[in-house]
Amino acid sequence: MKPRPIHLSFGDYGSETPGSEPFFHDFSGIAAKGRSLWLVSDEGNALDHLTLQPDGSYGAHLRLSLPDYLDLPDPEAELDLESLALGEDKLWLLGSHAAVRRKVKREAHDPEAAIQTLSEVDQSRARQVLGCVPLVDKGEGNWQPRPKVECQEGGALVKIGRKRSRLVKQLRYDPHLGLFMAIPSKENGFDAEGLAVAGERLFIGLRGPVLRGWAVVLELSSEPPAEGRLALRHLGSEGEYYLKHFLNLDGMGIRDLTLRGEDLIILAGPTMDLDGPFRLYRWPEALVSARPTLVERSRLERILDLPTVEGADRAEGITLMDYEGESGFAIVHDTPAAARRDPVAGHLDLDFYALP
Repeated sequence: MKPRPIHLSFGDYGSETPGSEPFFHDFSGIAAKGRSLWLVSDEGNALDHLTLQPDGSYGAHLRLSLPDYLDLPDPEAELDLESLALGEDKLWLLGSHAAVRRKVKREAHDPEAAIQTLSEVDQSRARQVLGCVPLVDKGEGNWQPRPKVECQEGGALVKIGRKRSRLVKQLRYDPHLGLFMAIPSKENGFDAEGLAVAGERLFIGLRGPVLRGWAVVLELSSEPPAEGRLALRHLGSEGEYYLKHFLNLDGMGIRDLTLRGEDLIILAGPTMDLDGPFRLYRWPEALVSARPTLVERSRLERILDLPTVEGADRAEGITLMDYEGESGFAIVHDTPAAARRDPVAGHLDLDFYALP
């Protein structure tokens, strides 16, 4: 199955000087509805919106500041957003909820300073975002999020305290995941990267940890948003806000999720920060399960092995969408290969795989 490109144009906003790194170098989440396409990056605190054009490309780029839509605990902080999902007339957002080890810069470094940098781990509460923003159709399928000033209901978030969200407070004591909450992401630490929504049911896919080859999906259930807050229902036998599903993805972690009917489509890839295989799997009738599940490899369909490029094109986000009269999957990449981007013109190509 070969992909065809979906051409995105970010106009003057995306234009960069030759040799510089474009802002769309690190997109991590994608969602589509009608003629609208949204993207988020794991840096900053913004949402990018594009609209389908008559020639089949996406343009008319808008960069939307998320503090205008959500009451964020730290409005200026980086959110490390990893996934977008659609549920009814709402756009859902997921932060990594991860601890992060500081990067050593590529430029010349004092070795002692570089070693010290590698010892520093940040556990910012800003990354613990899980919430939704209401959408409104501005006409002809051009859906836009509604700012707080225009909507009494507004966006809603799971409550985040001075240090942790209610979800993270529980996960710290989980027998499978608790020990990994303080381990940095990309080191098999806790790292939420996939989100899919079916009514009040929320499915969160973890890039890490992978436990003896088993990837983890958390299932949550939300109350209707009220006064900017998103309350979670107790699902577990001891009052937990979540159920756990364990999936045999051939040792890989989860990069993103999307739903097709009652099936959960899983974008899988390496847990660590390295090149490796990226694949699509289907968990048939995932929505039928209403309790913790151990999903053996034989119960999963391996749909597609994605092309790999050394040092680039790491598949990070997936959405089910209709494009040019066909239904299929659009995939966005972190560190997109040079062949799919033009940082001077502000252009980027996504991959679209039509369903058979």
